[in-house]
Amino acid sequence: MMEVVLSTAGALLGVALGAALTARAQTRVWHLGETARATSERRRVYADFLAAQRHWRAAVMDPDVHVMAASTFSRKPHADGGQAALDVLRLRMEIELSAPSARVPTAARDAYRATIALAEARAVHPAGGVPEEILERCRRAEKAFADVAREELGAGALWS
Repeated sequence: MMEVVLSTAGALLGVALGAALTARAQTRVWHLGETARATSERRRVYADFLAAQRHWRAAVMDPDVHVMAASTFSRKPHADGGQAALDVLRLRMEIELSAPSARVPTAARDAYRATIALAEARAVHPAGGVPEEILERCRRAEKAFADVAREELGAGALWS
């Protein structure tokens, strides 16, 4: 009788231990999948932000751009960035909500502000007459964003 009890208890213990180890392995696989999915989603948002940022800059530099007295983006007169500016604002908010550290949102905010400064300068200067330092500030801010985003995603700096 004792042998039957020990045999049954051993089998039940083996099943319970196997179930616990399987559950732990499945949880780890699920966690790795979720981490990969979140990283992929952040990569998409970061790339979309950078593309929208460059599209906004191009819209502002258009020779026929409409100059606004004020808007959500600036209280000063500035070139209208249209849908691209709205896309940048929306994506910047997504970055604020999804980035795991403050570095990427800070770099996104810097790029956003640099393009607002360009839009304000464009209200005063013709398309080919915007001071180079304002354009360079946009380029530097976009590069800084790309570098910080790539570092956060584990890809390293894009260019030096």
